[in-house]
Amino acid sequence: MLSIEREEFLETIKKRDVAGLKRFLEREPSLASTKDRNGVSAILVAIYYGNKEAADLIAAKKPELDVFEAASLGHLDQVKSLITRNRSRVNSFTPDGLTPLALAAFLGHEEVVEFLLHQGADVNVTEHKLGFNALTGAVNEGHKKVTAQLLQHGANVNYRYESGSVAPILTATMNGDVEIVKLLLVHGADVNTVGGDGKTPLKIALEKAQDEVVGILRKHGAS
Repeated sequence: MLSIEREEFLETIKKRDVAGLKRFLEREPSLASTKDRNGVSAILVAIYYGNKEAADLIAAKKPELDVFEAASLGHLDQVKSLITRNRSRVNSFTPDGLTPLALAAFLGHEEVVEFLLHQGADVNVTEHKLGFNALTGAVNEGHKKVTAQLLQHGANVNYRYESGSVAPILTATMNGDVEIVKLLLVHGADVNTVGGDGKTPLKIALEKAQDEVVGILRKHGAS
């Protein structure tokens, strides 16, 4: 059970109250090691809420980051040290089911992604609730180089997630991400795949008036 102080500390992170967070950490640095009710660290909570400044402030107060925190923050040297000391960490999971690779890919940390892949990270392992993985995170966030790294290491370009209703090509088209659409198609994405809403990439692109994406899809056989 979390103390009231730790609950308030986590709420400060979620509310993006940087001044309040600094006061908490100055008064009690050990709060940097707080975990939420699901066992997710305060640093990852900050990352999930898009609060990178808070994550950095908390990290500065922790004696040592774990592999998930280091991967999320893009701290390559710390990731290397942690994996070297215990290689099983490369395919370990956070309490909410994410691997170091999935976190680094989602956040666009190219060097960390490359290191983890060369250390044997499973490129296709998935989060256990909605099925997110490294590729879905990279595509969703528009990280072209990371997407390419993952595909070159065997990521399933036609992987379906969110109970099978979404595929990377659908996400990239929805985002209007021309470069990632091209990249996925070059690596064999199904140009006529259908999402849970019954829409193909072409239908999505037409509805969004994405003329360049429409042209690319049609060039690859979209109908």
